[in-house]
Amino acid sequence: MMHFDLFELLPDRMRGKSHYIVSPRWCGGFLIEIRRAGYPPETVFCETRGAANRARQALSDAGFIGFVREG
Repeated sequence: MMHFDLFELLPDRMRGKSHYIVSPRWCGGFLIEIRRAGYPPETVFCETRGAANRARQALSDAGFIGFVREG
C-alpha cells in the first residue's frame, strides 16, 4: 500500500503558510485538515455541508489559504 501526504502535493505558495483542505468523507460529512504555521496539524469533522462551509469561511476570514477537494 502506498501512502502519501496530500499536503506535499499542494502548490508551493501554500507550503509554509497556514492552510486547510476540505474533503468529503466516504461515510458522509466532511473532513477539514488544518495546518497552522508553527503548530501541529488539526482535524475537524463536520456532519453537514453547511457546517463545513461555515468552518471554511471562518478559516478564510482568518487569513488561511484553502483547498476544497471534490468527491
